[in-house]
Amino acid sequence: MAHASHPRSRKPSLSLSLLVLYASALLALLAHTASAYQVPVSDADALRQTCSGMWAGKNTSIDLTFKPNSTGIIATIFYEWSDFDRLGKDGPEKDVFGYSLKSYVCTPLAVRQSLCEDTDLGNFIVDGTAPSVQKQKMDFGTGNTQQEIISYKVNSTGYYCVGATAVPFTSRGVHASFQGLVNFHNAFKGELPGGEYPKVGFYFGLTSLYILLGFGWGYLCIKHKAELLPIQHFISGLSVLLIIEQMITWLYYSYLNSHVIEYWRLASLNGNAGETWTARALLVLEGLLDSTRNSASFFLLLIVSMGYGIVRPQLEPRTMFMVKCLTAVHLICGWLYSVGIVLLSIEAGGTWVFLFIFPLAFSLTTFMSWTLNSLNATIAHLTARKQSFKLAFFRRLWRILVIAIVVIFAFFVLSTISFSNAGTENYPSETWRYRWFLLDGWTSCLYLGVFVAIAWIFRPTGYNMRLSMSDELATGDDPEGGDMELGGAYAGFEQHGDDSDDEDDGKKTKSTGGGAQASNGGPSLTAGPPAYEADPNGGVGEESVVMFSVGDEEEEDQSMSSTGGRSSSRPVHRPTDTHHGNESEETLMAGTDKDSKQD
Repeated sequence: MAHASHPRSRKPSLSLSLLVLYASALLALLAHTASAYQVPVSDADALRQTCSGMWAGKNTSIDLTFKPNSTGIIATIFYEWSDFDRLGKDGPEKDVFGYSLKSYVCTPLAVRQSLCEDTDLGNFIVDGTAPSVQKQKMDFGTGNTQQEIISYKVNSTGYYCVGATAVPFTSRGVHASFQGLVNFHNAFKGELPGGEYPKVGFYFGLTSLYILLGFGWGYLCIKHKAELLPIQHFISGLSVLLIIEQMITWLYYSYLNSHVIEYWRLASLNGNAGETWTARALLVLEGLLDSTRNSASFFLLLIVSMGYGIVRPQLEPRTMFMVKCLTAVHLICGWLYSVGIVLLSIEAGGTWVFLFIFPLAFSLTTFMSWTLNSLNATIAHLTARKQSFKLAFFRRLWRILVIAIVVIFAFFVLSTISFSNAGTENYPSETWRYRWFLLDGWTSCLYLGVFVAIAWIFRPTGYNMRLSMSDELATGDDPEGGDMELGGAYAGFEQHGDDSDDEDDGKKTKSTGGGAQASNGGPSLTAGPPAYEADPNGGVGEESVVMFSVGDEEEEDQSMSSTGGRSSSRPVHRPTDTHHGNESEETLMAGTDKDSKQD
């Protein structure tokens, strides 16, 4: 095959280059590390508090920094979410539904309503005892000249909030206003929120794992470089793409963790345009690579399901063209979606967002339907022709896809149950530790599991070329096989044994000039085309003889039809494909010596 001429020597150098880039990026990111998740706050915010999950450690704390020129009285409060119900008191006023309205800040009106004391004016109201609450009133008068900081000690892991609101005391003639910054100092060093930080370690682990898998795959490719199948070339390319894609994803989150960037807006808090655009460029690049990975994976899965390289050497030109067109459409839609969700929000984008989503969903549905139909058709074809050996590969592939679909459905149900409570007050505090995994982590783990399983099934081995070039045929008195083909490049069913065993078996066959024929009517278990022992009369035994055909299945059908649907013990010569070497140059059949003598 033409693929066999591809250079294999580039694989180690490419893997080494990726490893060097990986280590360099890690060192560069460690050299510039921020120390806290930062959120800007001001009196103009619609929401007067900001919350984040925190991992407690030795020096964990929350700092609220007020910038210069803040004026008036500012009420501040720190608390852990479990004490949220203690904040505020029910006043005499009611809403349209008849529920009492709570007052959260002590004002002269609240004093008159007996909700707080005069000493609490300008402070938050707390109903009863709240162990985690720390409240403090800041009076800046006509304006402060330097920044002021309030600190709050965090002793245990949890979901913490900081509230700050301007208190309108009109009698003082000063309008309260402020601008500040909340710093969440977690146990780890970095700028990411506590709920997002696990992604750094997660994608670092995935990148490292893909690199190790790439080295293992490269070793197998080099070991069996003379017998690589087209599918294995595609898997090699996809492995490199996966390493790069996971590395960029890890770099993106590591960059956010090491720079002072507002996480949800991807804007530098220091006004550094370079940091802002670098973060956004990494996000766009990560999205483009993710879309490319998905399209390449669906393309590979579809052509494998069609039997490319194993059941048939090539797909029909029209079929391959349609597959490539569908891949291109899915890739372009994925790119547009990746860029669109960065540049447009759902609220601002409106119908534009759906123009990105619907084409992507349509192409994805087409891919999945076509893949499953093709896989079922290939399995039915191999079953009808009794290609048991090759059939085993595709049945394993079918099981992997079924398991993946079941896992997807299970996680969809779990996610639906989880996010059905997203509108409740306690949802963020209850799910901040693992919400990232429900959104991103489990899909990455599922993809890794499916990719490794498929790569293991179609991994390079010593019988690859025989798998793609040969078909196992039943002859003689086989009551079930008749003149139908039995699956496999050879008659052994231990297709997933150790490669060294295959090589040892091959050596034994060469040294004995034959190979042991299986007993009890079973097929030969040698790692190559079966060799046969001559019977005492000088012929070759016809019982349980398996022949291996090299050539197209249509030619095999014509040969069988010429015998009237009966098995023949006469030699049937198949066209050989000399391009693939000498291993598959002729068909071994029982009765060759007998017939030649009779002729």
